[in-house]
Amino acid sequence: MRWILLGLAFLTATAATAATPILHSNFDSGLGGWVKMGESGSLRVTRETADVREGVPSLALDYEVGQRKFAAAVLPVEPAAMAAMEQIHFWVKTDFPTSVVVTLSEKGGGNYAAMAWSPGSVWQEVRIAPRDFALSDRPNDPPDPDGRLDADQVHGIGVADLAQILGGAPRNPAMPFAVPDRSGKHTLLIAGFEVLGGIPARSDNLSIDQFDAPQLSWFSPGGAAFRIDNSREHAPGPAMEVDYTLAEHAIVYFARNLPPGIPPNITHISFDIASEKPAQFAFTLQEKGSGHGEGPRYNTVVEVKGKGKPDHRDLALSAFNLDQNGPADPGGALSIVKAKSLAIADISAAANGDSGPNRFWISNLRLIVRD
Repeated sequence: MRWILLGLAFLTATAATAATPILHSNFDSGLGGWVKMGESGSLRVTRETADVREGVPSLALDYEVGQRKFAAAVLPVEPAAMAAMEQIHFWVKTDFPTSVVVTLSEKGGGNYAAMAWSPGSVWQEVRIAPRDFALSDRPNDPPDPDGRLDADQVHGIGVADLAQILGGAPRNPAMPFAVPDRSGKHTLLIAGFEVLGGIPARSDNLSIDQFDAPQLSWFSPGGAAFRIDNSREHAPGPAMEVDYTLAEHAIVYFARNLPPGIPPNITHISFDIASEKPAQFAFTLQEKGSGHGEGPRYNTVVEVKGKGKPDHRDLALSAFNLDQNGPADPGGALSIVKAKSLAIADISAAANGDSGPNRFWISNLRLIVRD
């Protein structure tokens, strides 16, 4: 593995529009500083033909999905080196379809997580910007004094399979989500890992997802397969296609982080939506937690006619109601400024017994202001 750590003088001299490597790892000389963290698993460099991309060695995280088992590949970094971070870029390959979580840990601050969907058995390119990260508020996560990601305080980058958390968690009867059994040993491969600067940030901070990244930044406990659909047959632009099968007593859901710095005057979520079958979808906005633990959730239901025809919607925030099965809200009302994630779930089976396979498309997800 080779490391390239570039000083601020070099960064300043580089054109603002050019991607500047802050650090780079191709694993040709070993682990190069990466370590394994967690109660189980191991980390190694592999040169096996089936496990490398374009003939370059890759990092292999061997882990197990099961109760009280977790392992992540972690790269300790100097906070000063991360100050100019504009993007994390790498390739990932998992041995089954799953959500990969990338975590940035602040020194004296919180843990910030972003998601990338890995279709399984193929190399998936991942490009993640700072706006894709949201503060983790699980019970064991530390609070963050200022509540925002500070790149110049990041001292660790982690990569792991989210199925270790979702698959090993005890089932909640109040939320019967579809979680396939992925128990057993697995391997996650990482190739061409780099942190880049000099990439202009997206100027539109009201975009939730335009589906223009190489990966889908959504996660799911399971039961759904994602892909980017550029056909424009079911949406006016690039869309996320979700393929799944509904069971009678299991809800398929998927979610992603919202962008930071949402202004308080937002009134609606705008999107284009289509479904092969008539379906009912629960849209959920979750607020940031205060201290330890998750924040309150707010839900509303969107009905889609089916036949794969796109339908534009402007979904009013006033239509969302507090989820009585979730944490209480001391504020008493949805605050879009505090919202951290958007989740979508097909509740057709629970609502009217309509189970079986379906496909769903969504595109051009934006926050908007309407009079």
